[in-house]
Amino acid sequence: MGSTVLGNINDQSIQDILKNPKLKMIRQDLYNDRESSNCVTCRQLDHTGQSYSYLRSMYNDWFKTSPVDYSDFDNFYLSGIDLHWSSTCNLKCITCWSRQSSAIASEIGAPIFHVSSDHAHKIIDWTVSQQYQLKELYFSGGEPTMIKHNVRLLERLEPREDLLLRINTNMTFDRDNAFMQQLSRFPNVLITMSADSTHQRFEYIRQGAKWKDFITNLEWLRQGRYQLRINSVFFVASAFMMLQTHRFFKENFGINDFTINQYGVDKHDLLCRNLPDNLKKTIGDEFEDLLSDPGLDTNLSGQISNCLIELKKDPNGRDYKNYFYNIDRLRGTNWKEIFKELI
Repeated sequence: MGSTVLGNINDQSIQDILKNPKLKMIRQDLYNDRESSNCVTCRQLDHTGQSYSYLRSMYNDWFKTSPVDYSDFDNFYLSGIDLHWSSTCNLKCITCWSRQSSAIASEIGAPIFHVSSDHAHKIIDWTVSQQYQLKELYFSGGEPTMIKHNVRLLERLEPREDLLLRINTNMTFDRDNAFMQQLSRFPNVLITMSADSTHQRFEYIRQGAKWKDFITNLEWLRQGRYQLRINSVFFVASAFMMLQTHRFFKENFGINDFTINQYGVDKHDLLCRNLPDNLKKTIGDEFEDLLSDPGLDTNLSGQISNCLIELKKDPNGRDYKNYFYNIDRLRGTNWKEIFKELI
């Protein structure tokens, strides 16, 4: 979530972008444990009560044996890369928008975003040339299992135990999906599955997905050597079922890794501050109870704290009911049959 723009692959080479003096300044600040203007957003989101250095702590162990000389601020060492090649996606999730879903973009006549094949090949070549330095590779989208550049990159990478591949997927892929077939070659893979609720509620939120298919693919993934995580968005239609959803995956599939993202695009109607006071209190009490658990994961603890902060905020005057009515008119659904708590 860095705020500093370092360059644009459409206008400059990767090498020129990495020579940007702004990047050198960021490195100096991080090395000296000094707050950088680039890091303002993360600092504002850090409600864990930890020190500034906590923001880096979950990665520090990875680099204790790294050959990098961090005091050389002109040096670049590719340790991780986050790939968002395209907005190609087959779902119209009600928490998403046209910039991240080509299905939504097509529905409303908005542009669909793709990196050009020429620039994609340059990034792939560059990444492959430095692959033995890589410690983490993150695939998102859109829906990464549908993006061909991801397949082309995986085909050229050597599977290594010390390379973590992170995949953020909506779980709608077929078994013969080329990306998933390539992924099976790699020994260290974390698959983050998007699920904000279960059954009929899941299908309304993740419009275009089928709950049965999600579970079928989850059962298939469990037969492999993948690490599995559930990622949920905290908003008006998921908040009151969030902890039940997590319990479902824990009790039925043994998943203990959960993340909760705050709702962050432009549909301010869906923020949990707009829920009725009685629902906000019920949700808040459940989250407070969970927060008191001494065994709670530190990252999840911070995310739950952010949920509680959102619940305590005053409504912004927006009506989530109107938003759902508009969705229903557009897609022929009926939110009132599914989310009776919100009527």
